[in-house]
Amino acid sequence: MALAFICFFMWYRKLALAIATTYIGSGIICSLLKRTFQAYRPGFHLQDDPSFHALSWMPMAHHNAFPSGHTTSAFALAATIAVFSKNKTLGIIALFFACLTAYSRVYLGQHYWDDVWFGCMLGFGFASFYALIVHYYSINKFVIIQFPTNFKI
Repeated sequence: MALAFICFFMWYRKLALAIATTYIGSGIICSLLKRTFQAYRPGFHLQDDPSFHALSWMPMAHHNAFPSGHTTSAFALAATIAVFSKNKTLGIIALFFACLTAYSRVYLGQHYWDDVWFGCMLGFGFASFYALIVHYYSINKFVIIQFPTNFKI
């Protein structure tokens, strides 16, 4: 949200609106899915396994794993930057960091790969859906209802 705020005042307002909308929208869907599935995290199932990788200074969460919220947010941001930014190199860099975010969630033992994969698809999918909606309404000039030409009120 801080990036959307900075973009709004310093760079490109359409990008700022797209970042805020995709972040909030994908976050709401992700939160609803977490409450619906209530999946356990790796720390819950593997806490007694000596081969389980965990960091001593990082607290382990045990619930609401599916989908990964960090990954959803990272891919929603990266896909939005890739689609709406005028600088396509910036979009590739953002997608690289989103992939690192996804990997770190698994590496730190906070998520399984399917949590991260679905978070990636959710973030990328919501950003793509937003881009399609913006494209559709930019072509149709934000006309919600079109009346026939012979329609009289």
